[in-house]
Amino acid sequence: MSKIEAQTFQSRKGLRYLVRSFCMEDTENLQNYFHQGGEETTHTLLYGQTQPISKLIDKIDLSQKSASEVCLGAFEDRRIIGYVHFRLISPTHPCIKHIGEFGIITLKEFWGHGIGSNLIKITEKHARDVGAKRIEAKVRTSNERGLNFYKKHGYQIEGIRKNAALINDQYEDEYYIAKIFC
Repeated sequence: MSKIEAQTFQSRKGLRYLVRSFCMEDTENLQNYFHQGGEETTHTLLYGQTQPISKLIDKIDLSQKSASEVCLGAFEDRRIIGYVHFRLISPTHPCIKHIGEFGIITLKEFWGHGIGSNLIKITEKHARDVGAKRIEAKVRTSNERGLNFYKKHGYQIEGIRKNAALINDQYEDEYYIAKIFC
């Protein structure tokens, strides 16, 4: 089981919040969070549709049982304000067991608070702890804020996925981004 100790932070704007692994009691709040996150921006694979509780229970259960996968939330009291999911792509494959991938999102009203920075630092430490030498994600080419965030944290653009998403009847490309730990 992958275990990350809960940590309390203060945001750049004075908000105190807790980062911890999700537990089964969080499923309803997580469902609301994904819905809100999908409504607020098109820069995520969330799209405002309510995810079934059973799917969220499976996601939390899998991350609790996995030696390398984590699913973390940033909480203001019980409200989820940030989320990151990390996994090794194939932890037993000898050629790619060193590669991890992640996705991260913060609710719009908390952009600029430093929550994403803390989530990514915790995720990178965990990635190193489980043997990742490379961590990667995708970011829409139109998401300048996200791209600047990743560059600030040492990620580099490695390629482009053409027509990766259909947003408001327009195709958008995505960057492949990665950071290599040496």
